Amino acid sequence: SEKLMLCDQLGQNASKMSSLQSDYDDLHNSFKELNLKAGIMNDEKCNLLSLLDDANDAVEESNAKVSKLLSESEELKEELRVIIHERDSLSKKSQDLSSRISDLEFERNSMISHT
Repeated sequence: SEKLMLCDQLGQNASKMSSLQSDYDDLHNSFKELNLKAGIMNDEKCNLLSLLDDANDAVEESNAKVSKLLSESEELKEELRVIIHERDSLSKKSQDLSSRISDLEFERNSMISHT
C-alpha cells in the first residue's frame, strides 16, 4: 500500500514535472521571440537615429545657407542705400544745373533783347 502511494506520488510528480517543463519551454520560446523583437526594434531605432542625424545635418546646412543669404541681403541693402543716396545727390545736382541753365538762358535772352 505504501508502494502504491509512493508510485502514485511519483506519477503525480512526473506529471507536475512534465507540466513545469512545458511551461518552461513556453516561457523560453516567448523570451526568444521577445529577444528577436527587441533586436528588430533596436535596428529600427538605429535607422531612425541615422535619419535624425541626416535631418539635423540638412537643417544645419540650411541654417548656414540662410545665414549667408541674410548676410548677403544686408550687404545688398547697404549697397542700395549708397546707390539711392548717389541717385538723390545726382538728381539734386541735375536740378541745380537745370536751374543754373535757366538762369543763364534768361540772362542771355535779356542781353540779346538789350542789344
